[in-house]
Amino acid sequence: MLAGISNIPAVFPDVTVDRSTLTVERVTELALFDGLRQEWDELLQASDSGCVFLTWEWLSTWWRHLAEGRSLFILIVRRSRKLVALAPFCLRPRSLSRARPLPEVEFLGSGFVGSDYLDIIVRQGDEAEAYQALAAHLGSGSFSLKWTNVKKGENAVAGVLARLGEKGWTTAETATNVCPFIPLAGRTWESYMASLSAEHRYNFHRKWRRLSRDYVARFEQTSTAEQCRDAVGVLIAQHNTRWRDRGGSDAFHTPELIAFHHEFTQIALTRGWLRLYVLRLNEKPAACLYGLLHRGVFSF
Repeated sequence: MLAGISNIPAVFPDVTVDRSTLTVERVTELALFDGLRQEWDELLQASDSGCVFLTWEWLSTWWRHLAEGRSLFILIVRRSRKLVALAPFCLRPRSLSRARPLPEVEFLGSGFVGSDYLDIIVRQGDEAEAYQALAAHLGSGSFSLKWTNVKKGENAVAGVLARLGEKGWTTAETATNVCPFIPLAGRTWESYMASLSAEHRYNFHRKWRRLSRDYVARFEQTSTAEQCRDAVGVLIAQHNTRWRDRGGSDAFHTPELIAFHHEFTQIALTRGWLRLYVLRLNEKPAACLYGLLHRGVFSF
């Protein structure tokens, strides 16, 4: 059992694949998690995972506010000293009362925080060896895997699971959320509008004329730390007002989630990722947009 993981040395090599120099190390202490920041960023840049929800900043902030009794269980794959892959995992302890007879390996960033497309980060060109190394490590443990918020289709998780399947593991896949998106690469506002149906264009222009007639509209982008703090407060108030009569929302329903977003938005502002806007009508807040731009991908 790995329930006593906190007593295991924080980083140790314990799997070598074939005769290659790949090793798998396990990180279980916060100081070592913090020390991975620079390597983590370089690996993410060298991978196919251009997702803000896999950044060290998002996941380390999640850990500080939303770990909820989990233990760190980050797996890192190296060739000599070079980082080849990183599995941003944590371990939820066994609980018979919660029908969890074995510890569960989960992704950092799981739960209500809003992470999308969680995955294992792998350097381009090293996928096959990294999948095999991680499967060999995971396949020797006494735990279950519960990986949520993973993009459907081709991803690193699928590569590892395929190799675990060869070792006799069974898997089950469940669709939980739909993440709609609009591809805007190479488009202008005019070309995007032209791609819409005549009905959609008519409705937009009708509502725009009404807005311009009845209100003085101001679209405010957050650009300072003070604006950021105030805008997050407006965002939470607007969101809760919208969902109050619909049974409530789980986006900002705990102090820990609110603290997470207050801290992360400040980090994202510093890194140039934050796209937080407030629409004011006659100087009163009417709507908010909370988005993150990372490596050309806009998430909200």
